[in-house]
Amino acid sequence: MIYKRKEKNILKFFSYAFLFIILLSGCRSENNLINKEKYLYDGIKRDSDGYIYYASDQGERLTYGKYINGYSYEHQGFYARVRMEDGKWAIINREEEIIASEFDSINHLPDVYVIGSGMKNGIPVIFYLPAAPDKYMEIEVPGDYISISTVTNANFAIMETEEHLYGVVCAWEEGHIVIPAIYSNIEVVKIRLRNGDFIRDGYRFTVTNVDGSKEIFRFRWFEMHGYESPEGISSGGI
Repeated sequence: MIYKRKEKNILKFFSYAFLFIILLSGCRSENNLINKEKYLYDGIKRDSDGYIYYASDQGERLTYGKYINGYSYEHQGFYARVRMEDGKWAIINREEEIIASEFDSINHLPDVYVIGSGMKNGIPVIFYLPAAPDKYMEIEVPGDYISISTVTNANFAIMETEEHLYGVVCAWEEGHIVIPAIYSNIEVVKIRLRNGDFIRDGYRFTVTNVDGSKEIFRFRWFEMHGYESPEGISSGGI
């Protein structure tokens, strides 16, 4: 009789434990579902019409434009990339003013620097994020390219041609080509270069020619402005 009672108690314990686990799992699943419905990802929700909008931590709706997609706010929370109804990309600020528009694609917005990049009507564009919407400025990169990288430290970006050859453009006002897009690969390393008694930041570009040979170009950051080719820049083979 003692053993039977123990067996019943053990069975009862496991039954309750099993039921508790099922209920707990159900609650977790329900909570996960609620969380998924609440936010698509950081600060973004979708309304009943299928448009995304930005929301506060308390769920309050902050934007009312008709955006079919978008990224969380970038550039220290000042700007966001959104996709409009026509499929083009734009940049909005916290007041939902449209800073830039009509882009085919926009690269990740910089965290600190104000220079960004993207493709617009099939042309690479470098743009300058303003303190005020009417101060926005953009320049087109001359040449036939299919893509442009994010801008590195507000200094340069890498372009790609249809033949999958790569070059480097200066991100300053004129958008000078500092390394022509004739190389099958470009690797970049930030370095320190001596300028008289001073040590300056610079970059070392290791480029691969189509025949597999390699060359090195070194630029101080301020030297990139105004050069249309690597001529006169410290360079050499490997």
